Amino acid sequence: MAICVAPLTTTVIASVDVDHVGAASGFNSALARIGGLVATALLGFVFAVSQEQAAFSSRLHVAAFAGAACAAAASIAALVLISNDRHPPR
Repeated sequence: MAICVAPLTTTVIASVDVDHVGAASGFNSALARIGGLVATALLGFVFAVSQEQAAFSSRLHVAAFAGAACAAAASIAALVLISNDRHPPR
């Protein structure tokens, strides 16, 4: 995730008009915080439900799969929604 944060932030900031850079930065930060909360909740679920080693391992696999699915969905969204077209400056 640390490798992805800087390019993602740069892409978000570069993809909006100069008038909306602050809003884009805030939106990007809010989504990053929500992602961290979801990841923490998934791990909390894994630790709370698991009483034995086998259950812990299976729940951890489910949490890892959910995280991978979210990352894949984000990658697909980036491919579909981010374009290389630059808008001419005003």
